[in-house]
Amino acid sequence: MSKIGSSTTKFEVEKFNGKGNFSLSQKRVKALLMQQVLHKTLQGKSAKHAGTSNEDWEEMDLKAASTIQLCLAD
Repeated sequence: MSKIGSSTTKFEVEKFNGKGNFSLSQKRVKALLMQQVLHKTLQGKSAKHAGTSNEDWEEMDLKAASTIQLCLAD
């Protein structure tokens, strides 16, 4: 299990190993990204809010990618 979350709330997401239900795992990761306010990065730069700097967007994108990677089994 992978424990990922903010300083006040932790969420456990079972790591996807390729043998389970991918659709369910995908929904859980998307929900986790929503909790971390990183879900818009999944839509690409076209979803970037006008008030968000490119530097902030790139940091959000890297955080989203690392969250997804941490939800995958070795």
